[in-house]
Amino acid sequence: MMKKIVVISIFLFFSSGVFSTESSYLNALLNIKSEKYYKTIDGNTFYNELIEYKALEKLYLQSRKKATKKQANLDDIKFFSFIGFVAYTTNNAATKEALLSDFIQVYFTNRDRLLSMLEELPFLIPSSCYYIGKHFGFEDKKNDKETFIKENKVYFTTALNKDNYEKCLSIISSKL
Repeated sequence: MMKKIVVISIFLFFSSGVFSTESSYLNALLNIKSEKYYKTIDGNTFYNELIEYKALEKLYLQSRKKATKKQANLDDIKFFSFIGFVAYTTNNAATKEALLSDFIQVYFTNRDRLLSMLEELPFLIPSSCYYIGKHFGFEDKKNDKETFIKENKVYFTTALNKDNYEKCLSIISSKL
C-alpha cells in the first residue's frame, strides 16, 4: 500500500511539473541507489549509507532554505512538502523530527501558498498538518496549539474546502 501511495504521489508531482528539472533530487529523495553512494575499498564494493545521508541532508537543507523564504515559489513549497510526505509515509524519524521545527516556518512565511497547495494536492494534508500540529509541544516548546488554531482558523477555512479543512484541523488538534 505504501509503495502505491508514493508512486501515485510521484505521478501527481511529475504531472504538475515540479520535478521536471529536479530528477536527481527525486532519485535521492526516493532512496534510489545511485552509483555515487557506493564505495570501493581494497577491491570490495559496498553501499555507503553515510554518503547517501549527507546527500539527503543537503537536499533537505536546500529545500528548506527555498521554502522558508518570503514569497517562496510554490514549486519549492511543494517539493519541501513532498519531502515531508515521504518522511511521514516511510516513518523517517530524523527527517520527521527536523520537520517539526521547520514546517511551521514555511506556514508562517508562506501561509497562503502552503494552504492553496494543500487544496490543490490534498494527499499532502495528513503529513503537512501533522507537522504543523506536532510542532506545538515539541522539545518542550510552550507554544499554545489552541491559540494557533483560533487565530489561524479563518485562513484554513478560506483556503480549504470543508472536507480538507476538517481533516487538517483534526490532525492539527490531535494529541497523538
